Amino acid sequence: MTISEYSLKHRFTIYPLFIATVIFGLLAYMNLPIQLFPDTSPPLVNVLTSYPGAAAEDVADLVSDPIEQEVASLEGVARVGSTSQNGLSLVEVEFRYGNSADLAAVDVQNAIARIRDQLPPGIAEPQVLTFSTADRPVLTVGVSGEDLVSTRRLAENILAPEIQRTEGVALVDVFGGYNPELSVRVDRSRLDAHNLPLGAVVEAIRSNNVSLPAGEIRSRGQQYSFRIDQEATFPEDIASIPITTPTGQRVLVGDLAVVEDGSSEDRSRFRVGGETTIAMQVFKQEDANTVEV
Repeated sequence: MTISEYSLKHRFTIYPLFIATVIFGLLAYMNLPIQLFPDTSPPLVNVLTSYPGAAAEDVADLVSDPIEQEVASLEGVARVGSTSQNGLSLVEVEFRYGNSADLAAVDVQNAIARIRDQLPPGIAEPQVLTFSTADRPVLTVGVSGEDLVSTRRLAENILAPEIQRTEGVALVDVFGGYNPELSVRVDRSRLDAHNLPLGAVVEAIRSNNVSLPAGEIRSRGQQYSFRIDQEATFPEDIASIPITTPTGQRVLVGDLAVVEDGSSEDRSRFRVGGETTIAMQVFKQEDANTVEV
């Protein structure tokens, strides 16, 4: 008996099966998460280590090689590779399918802790980062404006926190340069006129632009915490910092330099239709539906 003959002869059995198939298909369509980039790559853990001032050869010998040798002995490791450049080491550890990326990252972190004393003292703390093809942004938005410094401040302080409160959103990353900062442009001739080195201006700004704990006072069963908060917010705050010259004269930073609102050096750019903008990348939570986000 063929399938068609069986279906015609037992149609009252086929009808419920057909209806059940449609119902379960609709339920699966509505409840299964939709991924923009299904995660098909093996668990990958990156170890990023900064070694300021070191040549690429020294980074490879003193940082990359010891980390490679230590993580290669971990259980489940399929491949280990590294890239070394001036001041930076990147070690890639690929685990076999079936291993949890989060547990793999913990194993790598523990391996680095075992050899931390053997690494150069001048390095920054190694960063252990997990990577997956599903970790790409589901949406990238360009925000434009006449003043890109103010536009970036708007994107970071108002737009990004509002978007991040949306259900299913894990992170909103803002990039594209134009990081706000206070710029101090020192006039070399004014420094020479007061017989001051450039370091005197730097030290004056550093010592008068601090925010740190100042201790505690306990009295009659109560405890009070104090802190020094002298962080500069406006150009006038920096310009009014005093400096004492070798002759005992008192001058201000504003007498030696032009202090103004500006932006830090642009190390990234983002354009929409040829126009420079500020970019906002939206990352979803791991189990969230891409279309809904």
